[in-house]
Amino acid sequence: MFLLKILNDNLNSLSFFCAKISAMETMTLTIQVPKNIGAVLVEKARNQGKDVAEYVENLIEKDIDRRKTLDEILAPLRKDFAESGMTEDDLDELIESERQAMWEEKNGRRG
Repeated sequence: MFLLKILNDNLNSLSFFCAKISAMETMTLTIQVPKNIGAVLVEKARNQGKDVAEYVENLIEKDIDRRKTLDEILAPLRKDFAESGMTEDDLDELIESERQAMWEEKNGRRG
């Protein structure tokens, strides 16, 4: 369970102190957000019938548990491709050449 204590930080922000407490370990997180963001968190939590601690805990859990998007999965591949200097036509030729070689290996060379 995350415990959340909201403190006013002058006029600029709210500080959120989160502590995850279990029998084996404790973790403390400090998050500073502008007052307007803090107010939105409080309102959204209230609308869901939760306190801010529960609401923020749910946000963190959803982010950690969510599956990666296709864009996130492909990002390293796209980066490597861009850095390779290869064009899309070059890639098409490479894939077709390898596909043909695999087909010939499986089915025997036809000449």
